[in-house]
Parts: sequence; C-alpha cells; structure tokens
Amino acid sequence: MKSILCLAIVLLTAGIASADSTWVYTYTGNQLNGCTCSVDGSFTTSALIPDSSSGPADLLSYSFTVDGFTFNSADSTGTIQATTNATGGILSWTISIADGDKNLFSSFTGNTNDQNIPYYAIDVYGFGADEDYRENAPGTWTVADPPSSPMPEPAPLALLAIGVLALVARKALQPNKI
Repeated sequence: MKSILCLAIVLLTAGIASADSTWVYTYTGNQLNGCTCSVDGSFTTSALIPDSSSGPADLLSYSFTVDGFTFNSADSTGTIQATTNATGGILSWTISIADGDKNLFSSFTGNTNDQNIPYYAIDVYGFGADEDYRENAPGTWTVADPPSSPMPEPAPLALLAIGVLALVARKALQPNKI
C-alpha cells in the first residue's frame, strides 16, 4: 500500500515538467553609410551564452533585416560567435550570413585603436550599391532571459498518478472490497 502511494507521488512530481526556456539576443544597429538603412535583428539560443565564450553560439534561430530584406535561419547560412559578460550581455561578436548574392558581415572586438575608437565594422553586400557599411559606431545588444518561474506543462504522468491515488484512496476507505 505504501509502495503504491510512493509510486503515485513520484509519478505526480515527475510528470510536472517546466517549459523549455530560450534566450533572445536582439541587435539594434545604426544607420549604414551608403543607404538610409540599418541592420536590426536577433538570434535565439537554448541557454545563456557562457561568460567569456568565443565559440559559435548554439543557435535555435536567427533573423536580421537590412533594407527590407531578411536573413533568417530557414533561408540562409551563417555563423554567429559572441563573447559575453557574466549576465549574458554581448561584449564582442562576429556575424557572417549569406543568402544568395546578399551577404551580411559584422564584427566588433570590444577593443579600441590608438584614437580610442572601437574596432567595429558591418558590411552588407548585394543590395544595389557595391557595399553598404558602418564603422566605429556599433549598435546595441539586449538579452531577454526566460521567466524566473517556468510555466508548468500538462503531463500525462500526472493524470496517471491522480488515478493511482484515487484507487489507493478507494482501497483505504473500503478495505474489505477489491
């Protein structure tokens, strides 16, 4: 009897799972030289990029828009590398995305040169002009973390556990009947 009750409790608590969390890194760019457009977009990961990471981000998806054209993970190929601080804020990055004849490349080292100007460049190719670019004026990144208390998902095991508990309760109330 106690083992059935313990099994029901384990099934009930094991069946209540928390929703998957995702981290969204959003970039807002400055106006590019050569056009009245900017590069804006975001990428999503399943976990916060580790502090001081410099490898490719474990991407779930990305989407960056330039002058009405969108590079996204379904239609283009690319890589995104980022170095972050302890709270997930992006300190430096390299983005390289291609879709047909259109290309987006952005790099920011986080360092400055002798004139105290940050090493930053963004180049966009295939949009009419030979090249639209921006130097020395990186845009801004924000990171949205998942909710601090995940929402529970429905769980079939929880329903099974409730059924087992109901049988145990019935047996306890009517010990002489099966």
